[in-house]
Amino acid sequence: MFVYSLALVWGAGLIELFTPARMSVLVPYVFIFPILILAPRLILVIDKKFKEVVSSEWLKQVEVFIFLILAFNVPGSLVFHDLGFQYDRFLHFIVAFLALALFLILWLPVMKINGERIEKKRILIMLFFVLFFSLFFWEMFQFTSDQIFGTKSFFDVRQSIARDFLEDILFGTLGLILGTIYINKKWNSLLKTLEGTL
Repeated sequence: MFVYSLALVWGAGLIELFTPARMSVLVPYVFIFPILILAPRLILVIDKKFKEVVSSEWLKQVEVFIFLILAFNVPGSLVFHDLGFQYDRFLHFIVAFLALALFLILWLPVMKINGERIEKKRILIMLFFVLFFSLFFWEMFQFTSDQIFGTKSFFDVRQSIARDFLEDILFGTLGLILGTIYINKKWNSLLKTLEGTL
């Protein structure tokens, strides 16, 4: 999945380069996303404690979720956002859902290293609010980028900026809520699977 993720983002960057190149798409896909794809492997190289706690299966799970998040983002960045059929609503919903699962997989080894007890309620509340505030941060980042660099990342062809902002937050929050409900319901089986990777 690591190779597929890199091929996906660099392929998207290459397509963007040979079309009317938008820096708001080109820079993240060519430079920022590859660093994020490499991050889990870099953590295993840098942090010996982390490497001792997790298995290769853990890394595979992390990279599957990274790939899925990117696979939903690429069509939006290259085509769907410009068509005006509100792909952004679905994207915020599904990415929030997937991000919740990804952050759970990332957080469990940290808790194990710190010797913390795994408490379902505390973990789910913490992850929900971290990702909920990340939604706001992302939207503010897009808006700031548009104002300073003249990008159009905070732009929707069919609706106002205010409505776009509210819908992004709403659908992202809905994805987090449903993701939290799902993880809460499947907690024991999910935890058993995840602990098998540690």
